Amino acid sequence: MSTVLVQGKEIYGKLKREIAENVLSQSLMLLSHSSENNYRRLGATFGRIAKTEHQKMIAAWIDNWLAEGNPGGPFLTRILKGLNPKVRKNYLANMIVSLFFRDQQIYDRIRKQYGFNPPSVMLVSPTMRCNYKCSGCYAANYTRDDDLPPEVFDRVITEGEQIGIKFMPILGGGALRLQTLARYIQETPQGLLPALH
Repeated sequence: MSTVLVQGKEIYGKLKREIAENVLSQSLMLLSHSSENNYRRLGATFGRIAKTEHQKMIAAWIDNWLAEGNPGGPFLTRILKGLNPKVRKNYLANMIVSLFFRDQQIYDRIRKQYGFNPPSVMLVSPTMRCNYKCSGCYAANYTRDDDLPPEVFDRVITEGEQIGIKFMPILGGGALRLQTLARYIQETPQGLLPALH
């Protein structure tokens, strides 16, 4: 019975995240053709649905960031008008939902077990190499020997998932050249697909 309950909670959590991501993605699309006043309405919505301490903190930050005279409105306008709709859903909406709808059980377990709040986002840089050779850039000095070994990369991603991180941007100019990353992207569930920079 316990296993069924746990699986039911996992399915409910995934469904809630997927619905939230789709609703937020559509809202962001509509907001891209709207005024900054509507951004503040979206921010207020986060405040109304916030239940946990973590969610209330994020909602307050969003509300303050979007307040008149603060940089949130102009920044969001620039981002929303310039983003491809797929990027808006797979990156921006995923990031916001990942920050706001944390798995509270995992969050509480990590805080109790280790005495700290687990991060919401993990930036992973599997390689420092880059196929561009920009003048003055440090990346030209790195070689294949400096790459994160595949087993370490897999361990980092797995440990991130275990502590509830659902948003893991992959950094680095040459990251797509790594076989490990290509395999990971093919095998990873949709909700954990990293954003590539």
